[in-house]
Amino acid sequence: MGRMLSTIRSAVRTNIEEPTANYWTDANLNKYINEGIRALNRRTSLLVSETPATLSFVADQVSYSLDSDCAGPWRIIRMQTDDGEEILPTDIRQMRSTAAAVDPKDDTHDSSTNPMRYYALGRKVGFYKKPDYDETDAIEYWFIETPTALSSDSDTSPFSDEEDDLVEFYATGRAFLVAQDLQKAQLWFSLYNAGAQGFTADVSSPAGGETVPPTARAQEAIHFNKRR
Repeated sequence: MGRMLSTIRSAVRTNIEEPTANYWTDANLNKYINEGIRALNRRTSLLVSETPATLSFVADQVSYSLDSDCAGPWRIIRMQTDDGEEILPTDIRQMRSTAAAVDPKDDTHDSSTNPMRYYALGRKVGFYKKPDYDETDAIEYWFIETPTALSSDSDTSPFSDEEDDLVEFYATGRAFLVAQDLQKAQLWFSLYNAGAQGFTADVSSPAGGETVPPTARAQEAIHFNKRR
C-alpha cells in the first residue's frame, strides 16, 4: 500500500511552505490529494478490477445496468462473452450514421446469437445486436475502479510511493492554483504531467516491443475548480 493521508499532506505543506494550517486548511489539502488520486487513476488505469464483473442477458432487452463499482460504460477496459470473444465499443452517433440507421431508442435492433457491439446509454450499457436469449453471466467485463476517498489521517493511498509522488505534485499544484499563484501551479502540474506521461509510456510499451493501444476511456479529463 501507499503512504498515509497525513504523510502526503505533510509533503504538500512542505511544498507550499505552510507547515501548519493557515491559508490552506487540512480539509482543503485532503480534497486536492483525493482529486490527485482520482486523476492519476483515470490517466493510468492503475486500479482495474482484478476479477471481471458479470452481466446476464434477457431476451430482447437492449440496455443493462453495470456493477455498482463501475461508474459507467466509459470505465470499461474490456468486455467479452463468457467464452472469451471480445465485444468492442461503439457509440450512438456511429450507429445512426450507418446505412441501417439503427435507433437505440426504438425496437429496430436485430436479434443475434452474440452481440456485436456495446455502447453507452447514460450509465447503462446497450448492445447491438441485442440478445435474443436468456443467459446468466453471459458477459464478463473489467473496468477502472473509483478509488475510495481518503478521510482519516491513517488512511493509505492505493498507489506505490513513486505514484504517490505524483499525487503530491498534483495536490501542490491545486493548492497554488486556488491561491492564484499560476507560475507555481504550472511548475507543479508540469512535474505531475511529466511523471504521469512517463508512467503511461512505461505501462503501454511492455517488454518485447508489444504495443498496447490506448483507450479513450482510460485517458484523463481534469477540470480544475478554482473555488475552494
